[in-house]
Amino acid sequence: MEPHTVAARLANAERELDAFERQPPLGARAYLHGRNSRRAIILELREELTHDQE
Repeated sequence: MEPHTVAARLANAERELDAFERQPPLGARAYLHGRNSRRAIILELREELTHDQE
């Protein structure tokens, strides 16, 4: 996979979210902000990937 394809970016974003959730505890607001921003990226990439496949 080339590093700039949507599928590669999605895989990287999912790995980043997984690593983020395994880090030492943060405050609730910091955790939710980081998690939600990463989830938003993943959702956008999934939508772009499904749109490209249609």
